[in-house]
Amino acid sequence: MKPKQTVMRIRSFTIKKGHHYCRWFWTKIFCPRWDHKRWFVQFVISSDNWIPFREGESSNKLYGVGFGLNHHKNSWRINWRYNFEKEGYFLLSAYTYDGGGNYVEEELGEIRGDKSYSVTVESINKKYWFTCLDIGAMISIPNDYPDYKLQFDLYPYHGGKLTAPKEEVFFIDFTPA
Repeated sequence: MKPKQTVMRIRSFTIKKGHHYCRWFWTKIFCPRWDHKRWFVQFVISSDNWIPFREGESSNKLYGVGFGLNHHKNSWRINWRYNFEKEGYFLLSAYTYDGGGNYVEEELGEIRGDKSYSVTVESINKKYWFTCLDIGAMISIPNDYPDYKLQFDLYPYHGGKLTAPKEEVFFIDFTPA
């Protein structure tokens, strides 16, 4: 018997200059998932996305999963920020909402543009575990309000009040396990 092979479905996502989102808002409604507790995300952030400085910059969302109908109350995300000190490098973090609209963000580490990275996210005992072996990072963030049933993918988004300073491209494969 042959082992089951996983087919990579790398998708390209582009946030156009001056925009927040890469996709039409209603896209998530047409692609719901149901009751997953483990996710695998593989991604590449284009080094062309890097900029040398931007005042007021906040975390940008790379990929995530929202639970129920309001992802601002219960979701997890993988975030990125520009590393203004090193050209072509970005800072990766994990981010969750606690059910009350409050969020917690923990840094995973530094990544290089144009290089492939993988993050596994698992929900175990009211905690989200984020593991990125490519940079030797593993963190857990408590979540007292898990809702595993109805789930939606959350696509790249330029966070905060600022929009994308130029066209930004991401390559992502995400698979619930």
